Amino acid sequence: MLQKLAQLLDDWSRHGSKRVGVKAAAEWLRMEYAHHLQSQDFAVNNSYTSRLARDLIKAYPHLAAVIETRELRVA
Repeated sequence: MLQKLAQLLDDWSRHGSKRVGVKAAAEWLRMEYAHHLQSQDFAVNNSYTSRLARDLIKAYPHLAAVIETRELRVA
């Protein structure tokens, strides 16, 4: 999942996107998988997209310049 998101964010940044939201990328991936696989089985819990953003930056540091993050709120 992280690799697919990283590839997508790399593509978007190469095509001119200065800042991107991981939630938007996750939604895009969800729709792509549903369309190509003719299935709704691909799941990304929206509650964890902020954590995915931080995992992406950790695994792919070059994405830190394009991924939008906010301060985490702990309940």
